[in-house]
Amino acid sequence: MKKMIPTNYLLLFTALAVAGGFLGGFLGNSYPCKISPAVPVSDMRKSYLEEAAITEAVKTAEPAVVSIVATSDLPLYKDHIMGFEDFYFENLFSDVSGRMVSSGSGVILSSDGLILTNYHVIDDPDTSHTVILNTGEMFTVDHIEPYPLHDLAFLRVTDNKGRRPSDLPFARLGNSDKLQVGQFIVVIGNAFSRYSNSVTAGIISALNRPIPADSIDGNGGLVNLIQTDAVIHPGNSGGPLINLNGEVVGITTAVARSVNGIGFAIPSNDFRDMFQKILKTN
Repeated sequence: MKKMIPTNYLLLFTALAVAGGFLGGFLGNSYPCKISPAVPVSDMRKSYLEEAAITEAVKTAEPAVVSIVATSDLPLYKDHIMGFEDFYFENLFSDVSGRMVSSGSGVILSSDGLILTNYHVIDDPDTSHTVILNTGEMFTVDHIEPYPLHDLAFLRVTDNKGRRPSDLPFARLGNSDKLQVGQFIVVIGNAFSRYSNSVTAGIISALNRPIPADSIDGNGGLVNLIQTDAVIHPGNSGGPLINLNGEVVGITTAVARSVNGIGFAIPSNDFRDMFQKILKTN
């Protein structure tokens, strides 16, 4: 037999429930609970896809990015490595003759070792140059095809037995005419001459930028440049600017003095014909 709840208890419970509701409403209005709005699933997915695209682009292009070391019999010039005590190259001097004068970056564009860099990375006639892959493998530069007015140079390399390579990883050239302001790009290079294959990411800030002579670090006047907010460190010069397909759409060449977030790259379509010509004649 079910027990019946007395009427007076029902009235009491009802009164307490109503009072509790009023009290909860009052406290809620007086002390609102601050809860961060949930991130929409669509935004989370978009962020994940962007990160995945950058990661895949780096995986595609990074094996083709190299460090280029200029060496000489002269003492080591500390100012060329930003005043840091060097440790990245301390284990290389047993294999690389001379002392490091400066260094930069480059990108391999063919399996037989045709490498593109900035002219100002290799413009010292009194130095020899060594190319170092991200695996640590080394090659000697034995031929330079310079384009000083464009701040570009194509290099040919040989191994320690004087042989040209045949199976090096290489990057594909992209179409820089398809670049749009605001799109994501990635910079890879030998940051500060000691952190090989460092990666920074950013966007295309502007296109068709001119820079006058002596207005930037390490360069003369150039035109039709890509402007980016991706960080370009000393030592990145000559390294690739890549799109999210892992294609080389530019070669980093300069940064604005004393200003953060303003760097420049030479568009790939400005050197595509040079590359094709050299590829056919060498």
